[in-house]
Amino acid sequence: MKDKYLVFIIVLFVIAILYGLWPLYCKFNPAQNKLNTSVEAYKSMMDNFRSEDSIKSKKIDYINKINKSDFRSQLSQEKIISVLYTCALKNNIRISDIKFVETDDAPDGDIDIIESKEDFVFETRCVIAEFKAGLGQLLQFIDEIKSFRDISVINLDVSIWEEDIVFAFVHMKFYAVPVDMNL
Repeated sequence: MKDKYLVFIIVLFVIAILYGLWPLYCKFNPAQNKLNTSVEAYKSMMDNFRSEDSIKSKKIDYINKINKSDFRSQLSQEKIISVLYTCALKNNIRISDIKFVETDDAPDGDIDIIESKEDFVFETRCVIAEFKAGLGQLLQFIDEIKSFRDISVINLDVSIWEEDIVFAFVHMKFYAVPVDMNL
């Protein structure tokens, strides 16, 4: 009977020793080290894949946001003239002349242009419109144009001001996002 207790105590003692030495065995076991290294490498690869997927999904989200906004995909002279005449009719203004200007020749005034990646993404067209209208009507026209997301008013030049009638030139820049855009 005493032998059974002794065998049982010895077995428990051996199990306790093995349990205590197991971390030391795992630390110096070359197969376990290789396994741990492989697991770490695969974890970092998975992190890279996750970050790449999140970057791709953010890029797609940004492109979808641009597509949902009211940006034009092309700048044709007919569309620009149509927008200008629609805004002019709303404000009872007669447009005397519309000139399409090269981007390099467009007056920027005191605005400093900083080259950036946006220069290569957006298509721009500068337009100068000549008006003969009342000052209030002209300012309403400019407010109407400013409500468009893809049109900016660069400059307003007043050439003649007689009573309430103003002869003015409005310099505008129209923007478009090409359909085959890659951000």
